[in-house]
Amino acid sequence: MLTSHYVPTCYGVIQKSIVQQNKKVFNKITSTWVPKMKNLQETLKTVPFSLAANSDYDTRVSVLVESPLTATGLSLELVHSRLRFKDYFGHLLNMEKPWWLEEKEEMLKVGSTLTGFGELVLDSNHVLRLQPPKDGNTYMLILSDYWSYLKQQESSIMLYKFLTAVFVMTAGLSSLCFLIGSAMRPEVTGLIRMA
Repeated sequence: MLTSHYVPTCYGVIQKSIVQQNKKVFNKITSTWVPKMKNLQETLKTVPFSLAANSDYDTRVSVLVESPLTATGLSLELVHSRLRFKDYFGHLLNMEKPWWLEEKEEMLKVGSTLTGFGELVLDSNHVLRLQPPKDGNTYMLILSDYWSYLKQQESSIMLYKFLTAVFVMTAGLSSLCFLIGSAMRPEVTGLIRMA
């Protein structure tokens, strides 16, 4: 189990720490100050963990998660964020404005609701493992339960259906207006008279 560097009572199984430098550099060509960001330090740690049921189901059954960092859809919870301002006197000499450091720590906390989509394998030691599919399908870990994920996907489907219906109605209406306008326009079939 991993312990947060900044929040002593926070425990997790995945920890991502970033120290990012933010400053403004003077661009001589455009005569403007351009923001510049640089990651000074980035660490990513993980420990082996299992998914277990948190309801009335059999709590003895657990699924070992393999390669959680390769999964898509996994967003970690921000547990610490701090800005440290720096002011150096030499910023005028090297054409840099005062900059600051941003410290961020994100974690997948112990006890979080996590749903996994991947290949479920029973190994020789009778341990269930969730791993990336060998056939190239998507391997996903999401921070919600299955029903919340399903509801989110259904709402995005409804949005696309609505946008498709609006587009079809707009295209049909514009085509109908074009046809009516071309039918009502008098056609020039005779010769042009010269005066």
